Amino acid sequence: MRRSYGLTLAALGFVAMAFMACRYTTSLDEYSAGGDGFGGSTGEGGSAGQGGGGGVAGATGGGAGQAGSDGSVPDVDASNPDADAAKQDGDSAPPLDACPDGQPNCGNCTIGRLDCDDNTANGCETDGTIDLKNCGACDHDCLGGLCKGGTCQPLELATGQPMSWGIAVDATRVYWSNQANGEIRSVPLNGGTSAALATGQNNPGDVVIDTQYVYWTNFSSGGAVMRVAKDGTAGSLKQISSGTGPWSLTVDDANAWFTNSDGTIRQVAKAGGSWTTVITGALNPKGITSDTTLLFWLETDAGKVLKGPKSNPASGKVELATGQKKPLSVVVSASDVYWVSPGTYEYGQCTAADGAVMKIAKTGGTPVVLASGQACPVDLAVDGTHVYFTNEGTFASGVYQYDGAVMRVKVTGGQPEAVLVGPVVPYGIAVDTSAVYWTAQGLGGNAGTVVKLVKE
Repeated sequence: MRRSYGLTLAALGFVAMAFMACRYTTSLDEYSAGGDGFGGSTGEGGSAGQGGGGGVAGATGGGAGQAGSDGSVPDVDASNPDADAAKQDGDSAPPLDACPDGQPNCGNCTIGRLDCDDNTANGCETDGTIDLKNCGACDHDCLGGLCKGGTCQPLELATGQPMSWGIAVDATRVYWSNQANGEIRSVPLNGGTSAALATGQNNPGDVVIDTQYVYWTNFSSGGAVMRVAKDGTAGSLKQISSGTGPWSLTVDDANAWFTNSDGTIRQVAKAGGSWTTVITGALNPKGITSDTTLLFWLETDAGKVLKGPKSNPASGKVELATGQKKPLSVVVSASDVYWVSPGTYEYGQCTAADGAVMKIAKTGGTPVVLASGQACPVDLAVDGTHVYFTNEGTFASGVYQYDGAVMRVKVTGGQPEAVLVGPVVPYGIAVDTSAVYWTAQGLGGNAGTVVKLVKE
């Protein structure tokens, strides 16, 4: 059986902190001002001969080489005939921790080395500290990112983005909105050239997708709900509904629902047409999501989490949770509802690290605190095991405190873990089976980024 990952997310957090430190000492547009070089490789053993000399140390950071044999007695290991056959004589370097027959990856690998081809003749042939396809463990693919020290590094899918915001992902591409320049863009999952799908939009925010289209809200006062074909086909850009400061939206096979700053929730066919108001009198509704039969939404100023049937949300409206602190974004799994509460929120800025990630059963009950004391959580995504969320970071006297982070916590609760510490104003977040993706707005100008990191 192949070895499990040797590094945990906790370790990743510490690596990431060191990694990101360079970003903020030099430039906010780079993750690193120039990272430390990799350690040198292990030196080769000394040649056979009288007394055999010791190996030469590798380049800076490398370990000492293995000593050569004494030149008079064969370097024989009766327990490892494969290694003996490969050594031949004293002036040949031994294979890297070859395993006995029938015992691939037998546990004799030097730290950092891996037996990923199950071939005992070549021993531990893979350097798991830098191998992009076997980073820290066999078959652990960094999916376009670098491998450093056995840990996959963040991959910047797009840089120079003017206030990147909402994000969504499918099997081939990542989609996001740039609020400042009114663009909807996409890029291949593993990086490459990004493409503008729509331009000239008015403060685009939330982004969702289906099999054919990208949908988003333009949350200006004279706002709209828009869509465009995923491939940007000419003529596919279309306004499907007007809105009044539309913030968040959700879609199913036939319809879209979206929240408005005037306290309403509207429903419209995805193809466009007349919209219908299905909820009125909500106090600053923000997040909204859905499953096959139900809508779930938030009243941010009222501190409420609510649900209702898609067919008539108002008639079957149920308050799942009350007394929440500015709930902002909401997602659902098969059984539960999850949301984030930024906490102390004034004039669009969090002034204290008192935010929370919460959940409650779809059927109701007592809300559960999954993570508390967070530095302004603003968006979240869920998979089968974890809730991933972005901490935008806090402000003191209008000054950004550089405490933003991408975090995760088990859906069952426990200690929150840092996926990456240091992104400047991370906001939208999405996950697939392999990786987590997020937007980071940066500070000023075109400092925004779209980033991917393989799950550990």
